Amino acid sequence: MKKYILFLLVLLCAATTGMAAKKKYTTHMTDKGMIYFICPAKMEKTKGSLAEKPLLYDITCPPQNDTVSVTATIWTKNPYRAEKAGIVVSGNIQKTVDVENIYVEPCKSRYISRVRFKILWTELKELFQSQTPFAIEFNDNVSFMFPVKQWAARREEVSNIIQIIEFNRK
Repeated sequence: MKKYILFLLVLLCAATTGMAAKKKYTTHMTDKGMIYFICPAKMEKTKGSLAEKPLLYDITCPPQNDTVSVTATIWTKNPYRAEKAGIVVSGNIQKTVDVENIYVEPCKSRYISRVRFKILWTELKELFQSQTPFAIEFNDNVSFMFPVKQWAARREEVSNIIQIIEFNRK
């Protein structure tokens, strides 16, 4: 009886862990394969940043593709156009990418800018395997970073999703 109850507890824990990960991403089947959408999350604005609120970003992983698309929402006091995004680890820019501006619109006393940039699949994996949180710096002193206290949880969430995507791509 004890073994049976232990087995049920292990099974229940495994099932709820999988469901928790599933809530962090969605999938969509296309004729080219499965698209994975990692649900929106926040990065805090850095001290001195001209951003008015945290960055809200999501990640789209197309099927069998070497690049991923990062789409982000930036709130600023004035209309803002991003040109470049720098991926920063330990204070050093690891990569700079061009940014596509999707739209800018007013919202109360602020402006919302929706932007997109692409990075390599391998770079995404490296960023979320690192023990050190990364930052994103857009032009004109608009920058964001994961707080150290939140990094471990976000890192684990995205790493688990990456593992699922890689498993399913094989």
